[in-house]
Amino acid sequence: MSITGTVLVIDGDVRILPSKALEDEFFNAFAEGGKVPIYRCTGDRCLTVNEEMREIRSDDNHVAHVRFLLDKIEEKIYSDTALDDQERLLIEECQVPILKIINIMSAYHRNESPINIQGYAEIIAHDLLNKHFKDLLETVRHLAANMKDVQMNAEPLQEFIQQLKLVQDKLEDRNTETHNSIDQIFKIIEKTRVLEKSIYADMRTLVHE
Repeated sequence: MSITGTVLVIDGDVRILPSKALEDEFFNAFAEGGKVPIYRCTGDRCLTVNEEMREIRSDDNHVAHVRFLLDKIEEKIYSDTALDDQERLLIEECQVPILKIINIMSAYHRNESPINIQGYAEIIAHDLLNKHFKDLLETVRHLAANMKDVQMNAEPLQEFIQQLKLVQDKLEDRNTETHNSIDQIFKIIEKTRVLEKSIYADMRTLVHE
């Protein structure tokens, strides 16, 4: 409800609670920890909704969870051990090319790679959390659109759907920023590889002179 927002109708009065996901602080708290305001129902029918603060610990956030899994994946790369279901799911769900990063790392001796997969934990965690939010919003938007078609007064639902679209657009912008960061990282990696080849070629030339 905090991620998507909701519509409350009580005795004919309509109240639309906007999504908290429009706020950067809300998203960042789930990703990295911190205090965040959330909606909380009171009563069995959830006709009263209050706002309260929730604290997400720095060791219990999405980045910490992803960092833990990446650490296990990195260990298994060098020990040639099969990944478990949770580790494979991380790779499959993430739009960040984790396997490409792993392949680049594998081309070097341990601790000599110009990149460290742990350094991507924040980007990967943001990418996965963004995907989770987008999937949830799309499901709720689809349900709201179906309800709107059978409602006598569809105006509140239309307003709610428009708010959901604003949040989806915001998440799409954040998704673009994440992938721009990844593109920049791979450009740096490629420049590093080209420089290494150039240095290696120069050293061979010097040896044979």
